[in-house]
Amino acid sequence: MAPRSTIIWWQRRSRWSVLAPGFTWGDGVYVVPLDHVYSAMIYGRVGVMGWIDAADLTHIYDAAEPIGLALYQEWIQFKPGLFTLLTTTVHSQFANRRLRNAFRRRFDLNVVCFRPDEFNRAYVQPSTDRWWVVSDFAVSGPLAAGKVGFSKKIRDCELIAVGTEEFIAGPSGLFRQDQIGPYVSSPATVRVPAARPSLAAALMQTYATNRTRGPNPLTFLLPKP
Repeated sequence: MAPRSTIIWWQRRSRWSVLAPGFTWGDGVYVVPLDHVYSAMIYGRVGVMGWIDAADLTHIYDAAEPIGLALYQEWIQFKPGLFTLLTTTVHSQFANRRLRNAFRRRFDLNVVCFRPDEFNRAYVQPSTDRWWVVSDFAVSGPLAAGKVGFSKKIRDCELIAVGTEEFIAGPSGLFRQDQIGPYVSSPATVRVPAARPSLAAALMQTYATNRTRGPNPLTFLLPKP
C-alpha cells in the first residue's frame, strides 16, 4: 500500500464547485490534519475522516509563513486586471478566487497549507494550527463550468464525529463565538479556555471501527476541548 497521510474532513467543505465561493485559497477540498482538528469544529457539526495518497502531495505550497505570502502577493501584481478588481472594486471575492486558482494552476500545486483565518479562543490556535486545500481537479487548466462533485483524492471516508458546540460569526467575520461554552471556571469564576487534548488516537480508533463495522451502527466521537 502506498504511503498515506490521514486527515479529518469536515462536512461544510466536503464538496468543491466552481459555482460556490472558493473559500480562502480557491476551489478545492478543505481539510485539516488530525493534530489540528479542533480548529475545524467551528464550521460544522459532523466530521468525516479519510486519507490521501502521498503521491497526491507532491507539490505543497506553504502559505502559512511570511515568505510564502509575500511571494504570492508579488505574483498577483502581474495580473493587472484581477489585481485592479481586488484592490479598487467591490468584486474582491471574485478576484481573490480567480487569482488563487490561477496561482495554484500556474505552479501545479496539489496542496496549499495556510493558517486559520477565523478564530475562537478555545478551539483555534492560529500560531500553530494549519488548514489545507487539496486541488481536486486538473491544475493544468480551468475547471469546467458547473463542475461539482465529491473528492476523488480523499479516500475511504467515514463519518466519525459529531460536534458538541454551536458557533455564530461575529460582526467582523474574524471570530466565531461559541454558544454553549468550552470553558472551565476557576474558583474565582474567571473563564479560562479549556485544554485541547489530542484526539488523534480516538479519531483513528473510531475510524477503524466504522470501516469494519459490518451491519453494526456507526460509532461517533463527541469531541470538546
